[in-house]
Amino acid sequence: MRQTHKQLEREGWLRQFVADEDQAKDAVEIYDLLGYEVHLRPTNQSPSKKCSSLSSKESEGECRIVYIRPKRSRTMRKSKPKSGQRGKAGKEMAIEERMEEENQAREKIDEKENKLI
Repeated sequence: MRQTHKQLEREGWLRQFVADEDQAKDAVEIYDLLGYEVHLRPTNQSPSKKCSSLSSKESEGECRIVYIRPKRSRTMRKSKPKSGQRGKAGKEMAIEERMEEENQAREKIDEKENKLI
């Protein structure tokens, strides 16, 4: 059974944009590097004017709707810290770790962009 937009929203998915197949593939890679799960869903229209206008060349294949949601880390599933246990220092460390992960992901994206140029 195909999920509706409302069902996906209830599961935490956020609609991002409509993309052709190549753009959708790139979006999956980039969002994965940034720490997101990606869900691709076909559009109702084929071919979509909105999709073909995104690309300089004629869009071949089916357009996709790109949905994302944050990945659920394994540590989050194990157990939540008790109230007050993590404290301010722990929160700051978590933020720093997340920022470092995002910086590494951006570096990988920059490397891929430089290869394309």
